[in-house]
Amino acid sequence: MSAEPEVPKPLYQSIVEDKDWLNIGSRTDPKGFFATHLSTINKKLLHVGSTMRQGMTGDPLVSVGDDGSCDDHPLLQHDFFGITQCLHLANVVLLLGTTPEQLAKTMEQIAGLPLCANLHSTTIIVSAVLVYLLDAVEADTSDADKLATLLHIRQRFTQMNWMLNDNCVEALGLPSAATEPVEILGER
Repeated sequence: MSAEPEVPKPLYQSIVEDKDWLNIGSRTDPKGFFATHLSTINKKLLHVGSTMRQGMTGDPLVSVGDDGSCDDHPLLQHDFFGITQCLHLANVVLLLGTTPEQLAKTMEQIAGLPLCANLHSTTIIVSAVLVYLLDAVEADTSDADKLATLLHIRQRFTQMNWMLNDNCVEALGLPSAATEPVEILGER
């Protein structure tokens, strides 16, 4: 009987976990950064995802004035809020979870990836951290509604190709709009 071959982990996961990269640690380490902060990360991502999903119902984030003088687009408004909050959360985790030296080293290594040429290293790193956070929170819950909320965030970023180009998305092992169907508002 042969053992299953070990599947190499995607580059985005190595960027977050490995000592040669950011060295934030593994989400499965019971004494690591993610064990300490997973509850807060979970709450933040679920709040953001719920707000983004709320935009699909047409509820604006701001109220319309008595004279009807607000030209809101609820979906874009909620998405913009959610996207900025996700990026903020990934940046906070990045800054709290690693050292300036590790970050500088990782930025240099990212800049040397040919498939990610012409992209800023910080955008790549923040996208890698965000996907990792979504993975961690998804692995921590079995609630169908919470998983749907997290899937909504993942699909919105996948639809935007994680703010990267196709080659970089592929090199990092991120979900890709080019290869994975994304269903938002019932469209494919």
